[in-house]
Amino acid sequence: MLIELMPVIAKILLPVGTYEEKVQLREQIEKELTRNNHQRELSLKEIYNQTAFEQDATFIKEFFTASQKAQIVEAIRTAEHRTSGEVRVFVES
Repeated sequence: MLIELMPVIAKILLPVGTYEEKVQLREQIEKELTRNNHQRELSLKEIYNQTAFEQDATFIKEFFTASQKAQIVEAIRTAEHRTSGEVRVFVES
């Protein structure tokens, strides 16, 4: 109950406008912190995605030998000649 009365008591005891100014200042600070945190999260996600893409590309390059790659390409060409669709290969480890 005492916690709920604190804003009322502060308004009565503090000089006029002081409480509202502090509340507004605190809200501005919190908004700025939220914006900064959001920007940092976006930057981290971008770095993570780029790193994951690079690692996946390296893995795929090293996963198949040259002859296996040629066999896969030939199998895709053969399958695409039999249909009007496009064949996509998904590698899961």
